[in-house]
Amino acid sequence: MHVGCVCRVALGVGGLLLCPAACPGTHGPIRSKVGWDAPMGAGQVFSYPQRYLVLDLALLVTAGVLEALGLYLGTKGNLTEAEGPLAVSLLLTVVSGLLSTYFLRWQTLVLWADTALSATRLALHGLEAALQVVTIAAFVS
Repeated sequence: MHVGCVCRVALGVGGLLLCPAACPGTHGPIRSKVGWDAPMGAGQVFSYPQRYLVLDLALLVTAGVLEALGLYLGTKGNLTEAEGPLAVSLLLTVVSGLLSTYFLRWQTLVLWADTALSATRLALHGLEAALQVVTIAAFVS
C-alpha cells in the first residue's frame, strides 16, 4: 500500500482507512482497524466493488443535498407560516428517510458505526416528519 494515498478518518473505537483505486497495487480496498490495541496499519481488508462505491457515494451526496434543501424549505415555511414550503420539506424528509433506510439495511458494506448513525438519523427523520405534520395542521386551521 502506498503511504501517500491513505487518509484516516476516526470512527469511534476503530478507524477507517481508505485507499483509492488510483494507488498502484491496490484495487480500492477499505482497511478497518479492529480496536484500540490494533497496531497502526494492521487491520482487515474488506473488498468494496467499484460500481457499488460509486452508487453509495452518489446516494450519499443526494442525501446531503436533499437534507440541505429540506432544512431550507422547512425554515422558510416556519418563518413565513406557509404550508407549501413545509409540505415540500415533508416530502423531502420522507425521501431522506428512505435513503436512511437504504444506508441502514442495504448499503454494500455496513459497519457498526453506520448502523448506529443511520438508526439515529432515521429516528430523527420520523420525529421531524411528525412535527412537520403538526405544524402544517396548525397553519391550515
